[in-house]
Amino acid sequence: MTRRLSSPRTIGRDTELATIDGVLDAAVTGDGRVLLISGEAGIGKSRLVTELQRRATERGALTLLGATPVSGAAEIPFAPIVDALRSLSRRVPEPELTALLGPARVDLARLVPSLAPEIDWATREGDADPVPGGWARTRLFEGIAGVLERIGEWRPPSVLVLEDLHWADRSSVDAFAFLARVLGDARVALVGTLRIGDLDAPDEGLSRTIE
Repeated sequence: MTRRLSSPRTIGRDTELATIDGVLDAAVTGDGRVLLISGEAGIGKSRLVTELQRRATERGALTLLGATPVSGAAEIPFAPIVDALRSLSRRVPEPELTALLGPARVDLARLVPSLAPEIDWATREGDADPVPGGWARTRLFEGIAGVLERIGEWRPPSVLVLEDLHWADRSSVDAFAFLARVLGDARVALVGTLRIGDLDAPDEGLSRTIE
């Protein structure tokens, strides 16, 4: 019987790890960064994300991680973003949660009800649809950006990781691109993972793509 050994250290990726450190250090100072970790399946993207989370935690950062489900992902609006935001209600106590969500609480609770469990959606006419369109969609994007900015001021840097963007729905990809454009002067690191050739990655604010 063979036994597979796994080391807690990431070996042979000094350049990539230096890039991660540079992104986190820049974000702490208010120089927001976007990092795309791309490559073929099995090349080690998730391992780099794990190392990024560890290094961010050592800096005192709050990392939100959202995974994109493989099955039917394109039909689930905002799947990785919902996954990332869901952990806020478990990890951040009141009144800090109220302060971080700010004016976006109701909008975000349409996607993640646990962020505002006291809301009775049945009594709010026009609020039942969790997938906004038009100006409401832009307001939702602005709300997510505001939450990340406030987290970055509270526990710099704020780190949002969206995994497997090549499987994500269009709304999630659009949100990623929007955040990449508007968070350039915030204490935020925006991180995405994707397979090479599976996504036209947003290029504005791109710090570096790790392959």
